Amino acid sequence: MPFSATGDNRRALRRPAAGLFLTGVIFFAACYFPSKHVESVIPYGIQRDKPVAAPAKVFLRDGTIILFPSGFTAGETAIHGEGRRFVPGEPAAPDLEPVEIPLDRVAAMAYYDEKLTTAEIVGTVILNVSAVPLVFSSLYCLSCPKCCFGSCPTVYTEDGGEFKLAAELFSFSVGRLAESDDLDFLAGSAGPPGRPFEMRLTNEALESHRINWLRPLAVVHPLGTRVFPDSNNRLVLFRRFLPPLEARNSLGEDVLPAVAEADDRAYRSPQSLVERLKEGPFFDHLDVKLKIPPGASSVKLLLRLRNTLLSTLLFYDLVLGSQGLDALSWIQRMNGDPAYAGRFWFLFRVFSGVRVKVLTDSGWRPAGLIVDPGPLAFKRLALSIPASGREDIELRLEFVPDNYLIDSVNYDYEENPAADPAVIPLEFDDVRDMDGRPRPDVRALVADKDDRYLETEPGQAYRFFFNPPAARSEEEQVSIFIASRGFYNEWLRGKWLEPPAGSDYRFDLGDVPGTLRRLAESWLESKTFLEERFFQTRIPIRGGW
Repeated sequence: MPFSATGDNRRALRRPAAGLFLTGVIFFAACYFPSKHVESVIPYGIQRDKPVAAPAKVFLRDGTIILFPSGFTAGETAIHGEGRRFVPGEPAAPDLEPVEIPLDRVAAMAYYDEKLTTAEIVGTVILNVSAVPLVFSSLYCLSCPKCCFGSCPTVYTEDGGEFKLAAELFSFSVGRLAESDDLDFLAGSAGPPGRPFEMRLTNEALESHRINWLRPLAVVHPLGTRVFPDSNNRLVLFRRFLPPLEARNSLGEDVLPAVAEADDRAYRSPQSLVERLKEGPFFDHLDVKLKIPPGASSVKLLLRLRNTLLSTLLFYDLVLGSQGLDALSWIQRMNGDPAYAGRFWFLFRVFSGVRVKVLTDSGWRPAGLIVDPGPLAFKRLALSIPASGREDIELRLEFVPDNYLIDSVNYDYEENPAADPAVIPLEFDDVRDMDGRPRPDVRALVADKDDRYLETEPGQAYRFFFNPPAARSEEEQVSIFIASRGFYNEWLRGKWLEPPAGSDYRFDLGDVPGTLRRLAESWLESKTFLEERFFQTRIPIRGGW
């Protein structure tokens, strides 16, 4: 059953549903209210009186929030403009007023959609701001923005008595114009009888998540089989998990032991291939040989993979970090300029995903695409390919060097047309916040694909409960999936608010060779450090687990 990955991405954001849990991210134990006067601080070198037109939420280190609906002006040591202040424990400022803030008091900035009404913004801020000390992981994110955990909404399910990461939703839907559907596997059974199935949706990153739609699905299929999504959110049934006969990378090296089975012994590109990106576009590949019986109508490829942090570094350090405060305007364009966002995503797709090609009598021909699953959790993604009467199938899996950890390459084949698995859409019976309060408002916001969004900020989480059906016979089993739709916007933080010292690089959509060269240099220099730090900097959940 397909869940379309396309849709109307031009809808305005009209209603934030969830409050801002801000001070758990940006509040120091010693409370300080910012002066309206510029203090003597070390200048960051920002050009004098540089206008930033994007509407912004500015988070100060003491927990204060300043809303600049029409943007602000950045000087060498401070920002100023017409803003509205929200201070923990105090009534909101009734009107806009001139505000001037020293840059060293700014912890982070976020773009917000100006179509949100003032009343709605006031409500979310006042209801949720409280004085909570800044945690270590958040402090670390301010000092090393590219090291900070992030990517998308994360979903946890219970496994062996504890909640473990099960999925990340719409991981590359950066900005409203990239809003898209996603389909993720949660569990291979409906869980213990008599207990509702619980799913926890979290925001553990310095990001604003906007979830338009969530729908749990029960998928009924024959016992002993497995079901996985393809890149178009269609479900593909697997009866067998056959390893390739052969697998070699673009250097001709035998990599079959690394990808023959799902064992966390993953293939990743050698450093020498990343070095080649400095010279211009280049792709690594795996050539795999498969064998199917005579008369098989199709071969079904299954990859278990996740992204490395290469794409994350590209987005964090090059796209955002190199622009300084101008990144706010870039985020605004990605949310409201269809022409620019279209160009960006066209180029991004050229260099993202695993491109699958099949060898024919006339050479390698495109067979399909495995989209980026994101860097947080391994995901299995399928692709069906017509067999065209061949018994020996040779496939090429092509990708940017070191953009993936490919844990397994397996396949199945279809001899006779099979019935699609039965998909049963379910409803959430209950939604609660992490303090146990019922949240029927949240359930209503994610019920349909419409103009309403559940907006979550760092540290927020919700518990969703539903009751999957049991298998109808001993010959069936039920797997649980979550279908979703939404997007997210990154927060600017720490050193991203300064122009990069000693670097002449600035992100340019038209300079692909320059971007790849800078990406390769930065990746080779910092990947070990990033991989050690990134997953340790999750923003703690308000109320705990």
